[in-house]
Amino acid sequence: MVKGGIIFRVDGSKELGLGHISRCLNLAETIADEFRDFNVPIHFITVKNPGSDVLFKNSGFSEFVIYIKESADLKNFGKLINDFSPKVLITDIDLRNCTENYLETFFPGLFHASLHEHNFGLLTGDVVIAPTICPMVPCEKGEIGVTHFNGAEYILLSKEIGEIRKSAQP
Repeated sequence: MVKGGIIFRVDGSKELGLGHISRCLNLAETIADEFRDFNVPIHFITVKNPGSDVLFKNSGFSEFVIYIKESADLKNFGKLINDFSPKVLITDIDLRNCTENYLETFFPGLFHASLHEHNFGLLTGDVVIAPTICPMVPCEKGEIGVTHFNGAEYILLSKEIGEIRKSAQP
């Protein structure tokens, strides 16, 4: 087990959709490419289900996926955070009903970025990024451009889609 690095906490299923996992895989791939000289360890913590399992198997991160039994499994999640001692935690899960419980699980010195648009009205981490074209209002203590970021420029597309877009431009 490699300590440090980045942990992504994300779920997806056929019912929920797989966009959150795709978004995190795209971001992880970009981080791995941009910082390859630093060999940053990247792991994923997720609930196992057939839909998401296929995405992870087709990614370069399949051996770095840790499965938990259910999304609310905070005890196991906290143990994994403690075991891996990441420097960065990126969550793409809806924290609306469990923010305090999740934040109590994080440790001091751990940078937390929340990518879930439903968390934009919450203060759920060091930064909250809503990759959506819908205008949103941050929480009372949040500040646009400082703690909260929103807009189309934060939508994370795969390299393949980016290449298609580049080739289609005159």
